[in-house]
Amino acid sequence: MWKYVFKKLITLIPIMFGTTFIVFVVLYYFPPQHSMRLFSSSTIYFIADCDLTHGHAPSVLHLYIWYIMGVFEGDLGFSLITGTPVALEVFARVPFTLQLGLTSLLASLVLAFPIGILAAVRKNTWIDKLIGFIALIGISMPIFALGILLVALFLLPLPAASGRPPLFLLPSTTLGFGMFCAMLRSIRASFLEVIGQDYITSARAKGLFKNKAICKHVLRNSFASSLSAFRTHLGDFFTGIVIVEFLFGRPGIGRFFVQRTLQLDYPMIIACIIIFVLCYFVINLTVDIAQAFIDPRTS
Repeated sequence: MWKYVFKKLITLIPIMFGTTFIVFVVLYYFPPQHSMRLFSSSTIYFIADCDLTHGHAPSVLHLYIWYIMGVFEGDLGFSLITGTPVALEVFARVPFTLQLGLTSLLASLVLAFPIGILAAVRKNTWIDKLIGFIALIGISMPIFALGILLVALFLLPLPAASGRPPLFLLPSTTLGFGMFCAMLRSIRASFLEVIGQDYITSARAKGLFKNKAICKHVLRNSFASSLSAFRTHLGDFFTGIVIVEFLFGRPGIGRFFVQRTLQLDYPMIIACIIIFVLCYFVINLTVDIAQAFIDPRTS
C-alpha cells in the first residue's frame, strides 16, 4: 500500500509543477507590461542580481524556479491593488472554501451511495424512475441556474429577519446537487453491472441470501468503479465552487479569484490557482488510496 501511495505521489508531483508552470508562463507574457510585477520579492532580487552580474534578464524557467522557491518559503509576493502580502489575504479565505467544498462533497457522496443502490435494487420500478428523473434534472441544469432558482425561492421573497434558511445551506446545496446526481447515475450503473456478474449469480444459486450477497460481494466491487466516476466529475465540482461563492457572496477563494482577475491582480491570481491545484491533487490522491484499499488489484 505504501509503495502504491509513494508511486502516486511521484506521478502527481511533476503534473502539479507542470500545471503551475503553464499558468506562470501565461501570466508572465500576457500582458507583458505587468509581467515584472508578478513575482515574489525573492524573485525580484534574483532578477536584479542577474541584471547586475550578467547584464541580461533570466529565462522564464529560472524565474519560475525562483518563484516556487519563494512559495515554499511562504513568499507569494504582494497585491497590486492593496499592497498587502498575498499569503495573508489568500490563506484568510481558505477555511471558507474548505468548509463549503468538503461539506458539499461529503454530503453528496453520503446521500448518493444509498439512494443509488436503492435505485439499482428497485430497477424499473417507480422508485428507480423517480430517482433517475431527479438525477437527469441535476445533471442537465447548470449550477448557476440552480443557484439563482434557490435564491429566488428562499431568499428574495423573505425578509432578512424571519424565516430564512441558514446562509450556508443554499450554497452547499447548489454546489453538491450536481455531484450528487452524477454519482447517483454512476453508482446505479456500477451496482447493476456488478450484480449481473456470474459469481453473484453463483453465490445466490448456492443459497446465499440476496441482502448478504449485496453486502458481501456487490458493495465492495461497485464502490471502486464509482470512485473512478467521481474523479471524472471533480473538475466540474471545482468550477462550481467559483460560481457558487461568487453567486452567494461567500468570502472564499473562488469569489476572491474572480474579483482579483477582473482587477488584473496577477500575484493574487496565481496564488489562488496554486491553492486550487493543490486541493485538486490532494483529493485525487485520496481517491487513489481509497480505490487501492477497496480493491487491492489496482495497486
